[in-house]
Amino acid sequence: MGGFKLGDHEFLVPGGAAAPLSRLTQKNRSPIAGAEPPSFIAEVCREAELNGPVGALIDGSFCGHGEPTFSVFDLVVDGDPDVQLALPYEDNAEPAIMPRPGSAADDDGWSHMIRLHEHFDGFAFDGAGPSPQPVTDHDGNIVTLRAAIGFEYPPDATSVDDITWLAIALQLDDWVGVAFSMEIG
Repeated sequence: MGGFKLGDHEFLVPGGAAAPLSRLTQKNRSPIAGAEPPSFIAEVCREAELNGPVGALIDGSFCGHGEPTFSVFDLVVDGDPDVQLALPYEDNAEPAIMPRPGSAADDDGWSHMIRLHEHFDGFAFDGAGPSPQPVTDHDGNIVTLRAAIGFEYPPDATSVDDITWLAIALQLDDWVGVAFSMEIG
């Protein structure tokens, strides 16, 4: 009997048999097919489109621990992939993101905050750190873009929320790259 199942991947039973070597080689690394996103961010995630910002995450190189078990998703607001996004700035002790529709006006509020690690042991979000900062152009105007998020799982994960790393990639016009990356736990 295996461990926790996420999409098409069955995680190891802690202390059980070794991982299949096929997922450990870079050539064979790919996101877990059919995975669901972690519960704390599920409302703003959907299956990733391969031609968007997920291109910066799809090979798993964002996985800071080098695990072959990871998932990737597009970030969306009300199903729309064109978003405005505020990302952590300076203080990774309390990272949070704030997405809003890409059609929002500059003076529209950032009402939806997602605390990136609120469900993980050893972290507490008290709001005392700097607020996430909107992604802007060189003139300070908030930009509409597309974003993707990736999650690394340990080989013996026991739930969809058992992640060890996350990264956020952005696509703005022709530029695609990882804009935020952090270890969890």
